[in-house]
Amino acid sequence: MLIQKDFLLSKQNTPNCKFENIADQWLNSLKPQLKESSIVKYTNILNLHLFPEFSNREITEITRNNIRSFSCN
Repeated sequence: MLIQKDFLLSKQNTPNCKFENIADQWLNSLKPQLKESSIVKYTNILNLHLFPEFSNREITEITRNNIRSFSCN
């Protein structure tokens, strides 16, 4: 989705920005285009899987190795 890419690119140099804040902004930016079931699915993925690992980390501190390690678990 081009909108997702544009959103993420607009946030890439934001200082002092936690993953949870970016993820919440991302989901809110997509809500007008999504079905309720998709919103629930994305919210559950964030809450159950991504936030426990990344929520309090600065977005600029998350590396490819962090993501690789996470996806292998």
